[in-house]
Amino acid sequence: MDWLWHLLAGSVAFYVGAQLLSGVEIQGFTRAVLLAAVFGLLSATVGEVLDFLATPLNWLTLGLFHLVIDALLIMLADWLLKGVRVRSFWWALALAAVVALVNSLLFRIF
Repeated sequence: MDWLWHLLAGSVAFYVGAQLLSGVEIQGFTRAVLLAAVFGLLSATVGEVLDFLATPLNWLTLGLFHLVIDALLIMLADWLLKGVRVRSFWWALALAAVVALVNSLLFRIF
């Protein structure tokens, strides 16, 4: 059941990010759920490898480089999914920051 909560929280976070950022378009909440699922799978596979390779940079930036990795994964998920559009890397980085913030707030509240 824990994965379902993470999927729902991620979906809400992506949907909120799309509403706040003009450079991000997600066609409905269903696409946000798909984006959260694909992002979760990418994060668990490709993201783990990138995190391992970027460990020294994460130490130097106190973990902020993880947002760059998340932005790259968001751009990859954008490429894989129809109904999701992120206009540039900078919009993906902004979305990664919003998603991290919203997820943090949701997990703190619930």
